[in-house]
Amino acid sequence: MLKYPLTQTVNIIFWNRKCLSHFSNIFPHSAYLEKSTLPTLYFQPYLPQLPIPTLQNSCQLYLTAVKPLLNSEQYSHISSLVDKLQTEGRHLQYELVARNKLNKQTSYITGPWTDRYLRDRSSVVLTHNAFIGLKPDLQTMDPLKRAAKMISITARFKASLLDGQLKPMIYHTQPIKSDTESYARLMKLLPGRLKIYTSYLYYKAYPLDMVQFSNLFNSTRIPMPEKDILTCNTNARHICVVVNGNFYTFDVFLPDKSVLSTDEIYNNLLKIKQGSGDYPKHPVSILTAADRDTWTSARAELVQIELNAKSIKLIDESLYILCLDSQESVSASEYTKAMLHGDGINRWFDKSFQLIFQPNGHCSIHFEHSWGDGVALLRLFNALYEQSKITSVDPQNIQLNDAKVNEVKFELTDNLIQTIEKVKTEFYTRTKGLKVQELQIIRAGKHYFKKVELSSDAVIQLAIQMAYFLISGGKTAATYESASTSAFKHGRTETVRPCTFETLQCTKAILNGKLSTPQLLELMKACSRKHSTLVKQAVMGKGFDRHLFGLSCLANELGGTIPKIFTDEVHKYINHFTMSTSTLDSEAVLVGGFAPVVHDGYGIGYGIREDRIEANVTAYEGREVKQFTDALTNSINMLLDLLDEK
Repeated sequence: MLKYPLTQTVNIIFWNRKCLSHFSNIFPHSAYLEKSTLPTLYFQPYLPQLPIPTLQNSCQLYLTAVKPLLNSEQYSHISSLVDKLQTEGRHLQYELVARNKLNKQTSYITGPWTDRYLRDRSSVVLTHNAFIGLKPDLQTMDPLKRAAKMISITARFKASLLDGQLKPMIYHTQPIKSDTESYARLMKLLPGRLKIYTSYLYYKAYPLDMVQFSNLFNSTRIPMPEKDILTCNTNARHICVVVNGNFYTFDVFLPDKSVLSTDEIYNNLLKIKQGSGDYPKHPVSILTAADRDTWTSARAELVQIELNAKSIKLIDESLYILCLDSQESVSASEYTKAMLHGDGINRWFDKSFQLIFQPNGHCSIHFEHSWGDGVALLRLFNALYEQSKITSVDPQNIQLNDAKVNEVKFELTDNLIQTIEKVKTEFYTRTKGLKVQELQIIRAGKHYFKKVELSSDAVIQLAIQMAYFLISGGKTAATYESASTSAFKHGRTETVRPCTFETLQCTKAILNGKLSTPQLLELMKACSRKHSTLVKQAVMGKGFDRHLFGLSCLANELGGTIPKIFTDEVHKYINHFTMSTSTLDSEAVLVGGFAPVVHDGYGIGYGIREDRIEANVTAYEGREVKQFTDALTNSINMLLDLLDEK
């Protein structure tokens, strides 16, 4: 058996059985957000297992990827270590494949990758957590009314999910053909794996893994010695609201499992908002921003007091945290900092996600990363955006005395107070050093790139490489782009490395200005083809990063001689991702953001909308974020100038 079982195995197994057996009587039909022809986990048992690449293939891809990052001496050195790996790692490859065959219910990388998050002892704030901002609600931007609508939507989303009524996640390459009721009816008739093969071959529709949905609601990361755990109690019916660092709860599901009306939800929120006092002098919530060892010790001391144990349990088991902030942002960069970390007090950073509202009604989802990636969260995010358009709240008779709200209280020792004050100081010092800069280019978008027949993602990634080349005096840097492997059972992510020989060659040629426009366009096409190939390899489980990571974890577990490449400084250098990039392909997104993954790096969140290009760039002190953003703007415009000539 694998040493790295899924942390939430018991929860997932129970959830799978529940959804697959159509437990459709848990919630009344009126509580559903969706009522699907196909049960939520209809395809789950038949999804293919994430493939393990051959060692030879991963080694070859590795050498190709690192070549533009290294000088000749470094490349020669790492090449020799890669050659040795094909011998030193042979027994590891054999063992990894053998274990994978015995664990067909999961993937070879899920356990180690989840462990990687849960064993990290650094603070989750900036290190792991990120946010996605939601576009304005055209019906209302009143924060309490908007929040009431979203609470109702999320509750009905959960009801549909747990009763197996949420539509299965499917990647439709031909939605006109496959995103139809006739497709669903046919899939329901087909037996076993035939449904998967038919969906793939005839409809070009790819069902996606949905295990991460099991930790979307009522889930929390709990600090523990050496390795955190994930807990989830889907039976809990309440939501947790925080105002000025003060916590409150109320049930959003009634005893009969129906959902509280939006007017009643609004009534509860109004009572909380009007009754909330000043910020607590010593806020317990700031402890969730501490390094995990500090938080582990503090939490252990907290729960020794019965009142605190009950309060933390209420927070942990709530559907999620709803944060009502008292300040609104006046600029995009302020908005990013508010949603990414805020004041550290009006948050509970361990929750699977938090809905954050500012007084002007702007809203975002802030999420912790160990439990999952963007698949589940973006599904909920899009549902919030679309359903808000047709969900109304119009409270007529406000009866605050009828609101059923409970305050969450804490009792602190002198030692806990000292720890809280220490963590507050560290938090403010750390977050103060984060700098944010945004850009928007309205001369091109998805429609433009379709016309020029180039991958829009490839063009932006090329521009990112050009920008770094410009500000660094002609250097390259390890660059990370995430690709989802959710087409496979328990798939998570694979790394795409956008810094390639093709991008380096194209960058030099454009900046030298010696080649003709047709020649430069051919180089851009080569970049686009290469990038598209890398993305395709990644989503099909044919990348090399997760494979080598799995081998290194296995080597550490088995002991003995560890292949030299895994401890080599050059190997560490090419995995020091100076540029961490991610794109959010949803028209519901206002802006998204995350911090750099290394202290001397950049966090680059970008979006390619129908009519514009947007980017949100973060960096710590020591990196000039505006200099990079200006260079990125210039690089994008240079590429668009070339394409305009075409």
